[in-house]
Amino acid sequence: QQSLRQSATPSDSVNNTALAEGEEPAVAAPPPPPEFHFLKFNKPYIRFYPPPIRHQLAIIAADAYIADGQEEKALAVYDTLIRDNILGPIKLYAEFALGMVAQKKVQTDQALEVFDRLSKQVEDPYIAARARYAAAMLRFKKNSLSATQAAEIIESTRMTWRADKLERDMMISLIELYKDAKRYDEVLRTQKGLLEAFRNDPDTLSISVDMSELFASIFLDGLAEEMPPLKALSLFYEFRELTPIGERGDLIIQRLADRLAAFDLLDRATQLLEHQIKFRVSGEQRSQIGARLALLHLLNHRPKEALSVLEVTNFGGNNAELQVQRLQLTADALMRLEKYEEALGVLFKDTTKVGAMLRLDVLWAMRDWPNVVNRAEDILNARTNLTEPLTTEETEVLLKLALAYSFEGDFTQLRYLRDYYSGLIPDSGYKQVFDFITNDTTPLDTEDSSMLTDQINRTESFLGTFREKIAAGKLSETIQ
Repeated sequence: QQSLRQSATPSDSVNNTALAEGEEPAVAAPPPPPEFHFLKFNKPYIRFYPPPIRHQLAIIAADAYIADGQEEKALAVYDTLIRDNILGPIKLYAEFALGMVAQKKVQTDQALEVFDRLSKQVEDPYIAARARYAAAMLRFKKNSLSATQAAEIIESTRMTWRADKLERDMMISLIELYKDAKRYDEVLRTQKGLLEAFRNDPDTLSISVDMSELFASIFLDGLAEEMPPLKALSLFYEFRELTPIGERGDLIIQRLADRLAAFDLLDRATQLLEHQIKFRVSGEQRSQIGARLALLHLLNHRPKEALSVLEVTNFGGNNAELQVQRLQLTADALMRLEKYEEALGVLFKDTTKVGAMLRLDVLWAMRDWPNVVNRAEDILNARTNLTEPLTTEETEVLLKLALAYSFEGDFTQLRYLRDYYSGLIPDSGYKQVFDFITNDTTPLDTEDSSMLTDQINRTESFLGTFREKIAAGKLSETIQ
């Protein structure tokens, strides 16, 4: 019976004929509709066959007519058995055909009554599964069930009937239902299961292409943004073999890493970039992605790992801007490892504003107050308009300058700073700290000094320049 049911589709008969004649099966174009001869040859030939043979032929013919949208002819097939009073053993098949005819005539209540009744009977599990499937799809089309509810019914039905055309049809319907419900992970899983279960079925040959296109669309067209980031990452790893080669695949990894980093899932983002630099990219692109990976390590308080990545991804042909950014990342990592002189050596030729800020950070970490004063004054004096309010970054430089003067005991300069800059600092916690430092002409005590130094140490003038972009999901734009 199972083999008969598998052979009941029009496409099967056509494809088998084509292969028998030594032709290549057409994948792109559907086969021409077959001609069914059961009714034509019943009277002169088939009606003389033994009843078991007639039953089998009737099931095959009726299923083929139903698959081709000719439900009335399916009923006509069963009528030939009724006239000879031999329908009994397959009457459930005939009842199912009646339900299909009612559905075609938009007699929904009658169709559902038939399908529901057949789904509860236990004589024929195949008809029961087929009826539950038909009822679920009909209710979904009539908006009585959501896509998710219909999918749950069909999934449970599929567990009771496996490995033939009925299961294949149910899986194809599940794919569309999951798409409608935007459950793209289940779409891919069902497509994968369909390929594995029906590997040689010509009707599933295009599924692998559909999977690749959907996978790319999920991560390139914004569908992944509708998922929680960890779910998107899990989906990527589950179907990573679908990652396109070349630029599109690299872009998928880049966007996923951007999103993970935006949610502060730095370990997960680093894993993606590590895979990319090991297996997918080379040359300047590898050096660029290596710099982003080093940045994530620094943000994750792993300066040793950052230095290691920068070393293994070095490339002599980097553009000038990328090379400067990589040196700045190197200097920041060395500073965090307390290799201050090495950090200053790396920054020796850096004339950029970022380089000046980073050099100030190194000197501050060294507690080299005279040089902190020199570098901080250079930065503040380089402002385009000296009368404009200070930015947050410039205010942090001013606080370092004020504390350095305080530690050096230069109260004259502290009074100058208060007179000149007090009106340029926006109202914030920083203004209160500045007023506290510059208000008194006596040295700060040990407790105050420690408190203020700790507060300044928590500012990140270098790494802080990257955080805003990363939080906005633009890790890939931090290093160009």
